[in-house]
Amino acid sequence: MSNIESDFEGIYEATGIMNQEGFIFYHAGCKFYVIEEFQVSIIEFSAHGWGDDFGVSISELGGAFSKPVKDLEGECHFNLEEDGEEDGVLKFTIKQDGVAVGEFKGISEGLDFTAIIDGKGKLKAPRTVAHHNKFIFKGIDTNNDINDIKFLFNNDDTSAYSITKGQPWKEVNVMQKDHGSTLIVDIDAGRKGDSSNADFFNDTVNSDGNNMIHTDGGSNKPSELNFAIKGVLEINGDRFNVCLGQGHRSSNDHNNWHLASESLSADKHQKNGNLGSFHLAQNGTHQFDVSLK
Repeated sequence: MSNIESDFEGIYEATGIMNQEGFIFYHAGCKFYVIEEFQVSIIEFSAHGWGDDFGVSISELGGAFSKPVKDLEGECHFNLEEDGEEDGVLKFTIKQDGVAVGEFKGISEGLDFTAIIDGKGKLKAPRTVAHHNKFIFKGIDTNNDINDIKFLFNNDDTSAYSITKGQPWKEVNVMQKDHGSTLIVDIDAGRKGDSSNADFFNDTVNSDGNNMIHTDGGSNKPSELNFAIKGVLEINGDRFNVCLGQGHRSSNDHNNWHLASESLSADKHQKNGNLGSFHLAQNGTHQFDVSLK
């Protein structure tokens, strides 16, 4: 992030990488990460047109918007110029209806123009969709030895989950079926793989693969996950701190799931494992069968 402060009095801090290039006809674009209440949102700026000669530059911008992302979408007018007070610094202003809604500054690398670029552009928020991502823990003992499976999660605790920046996050819901022997965990969130979610998951057990199992295929210690949550899995009254994460296998375009716990001991294939006095075995892409050891 640029450490150069702007005089613009925006309330929604944002950062982005501005790319501009062209010779007579220019292209400019920037993806902004905007800090809003409870989340980081994305809005993309794009513009092209005829202008004076200039080369290619990349600028790391820092500044703010005066409105939330949902109110910024649409056409805009922009001004891109070298800052008159500091050498090598780019100043970028965005206006709508003649009023400045965003102002940013940043050190430009490769800047090779002296003329002001003044023109029309667009602001657009990429469409992200939340999905109902369901995972199942199912008791399979015929003698009803597994009769009560629960998952405890605090939806108000923002440290209890990790989600890819810019993806929607709503809530986690749980539902028991089959008189309590089947548990469905429903995570209402977007899906996009990122290493930060995998780090969140792996750190739960200090990246020890012996404390991790997963469904379907893929690596037992994930490098990317769509999201991950921490909670308490309760089986017949016994409680275990666990982390549950969703991955994606590009080879078959399926989502798979990963489970980690310091109480978990994985088998040599790391698809099944023992959790206390219980055995967990993968069943397809989104289920662990639960039985007594």
